[in-house]
Amino acid sequence: MRCGPPETSFAKCTGRNAQARQAIRKGSDSSLERLLPVNSHRRRPMLGDSQAYATIAVRDVDGARRFYEETLGLECVESRPGVSTYDSGGSKILVYASEHAGTNQATSATWAVKDLEAVVADLRAKGVAFEHYPD
Repeated sequence: MRCGPPETSFAKCTGRNAQARQAIRKGSDSSLERLLPVNSHRRRPMLGDSQAYATIAVRDVDGARRFYEETLGLECVESRPGVSTYDSGGSKILVYASEHAGTNQATSATWAVKDLEAVVADLRAKGVAFEHYPD
C-alpha cells in the first residue's frame, strides 16, 4: 500500500489500522517502530546516513587522474595504487583501474549543474567528447 500525502494518518499509510491505532494509544515507540513501513519518512533506511560514491572503472589511471584533476578541477582526497577518490560538491567519486573499464555503457557519473549547456561547452573546449545513446 502506498503512503499518501503528509496529512494522511499513520494508520491509513501503513494499512494496519487496528494495530497502528492500538500502538498510538499505548504510546509505545517500539510498537510504532515495528509497524512503520520501510520507506516511511519517519525512519531512515539502513544506508540513509552513509556517504554514496560514484564508482568509475578506468584503464588508464594516470590519464584519469589528469582528467579529473586538471580538466574537471576536482580535488583528489585519497590515493592508493590504482585507486583515487575525488570530492565533488560533497559527493565522492572513486576511480579505480580495471581491465574491464568501458565495457558497460551504464557506467556514469552525474553532477547537478545550473547551466548544462554552458558546462558542456566549457568541457568541449577542454577537449572532452560526449557520447550520446539512443533513448
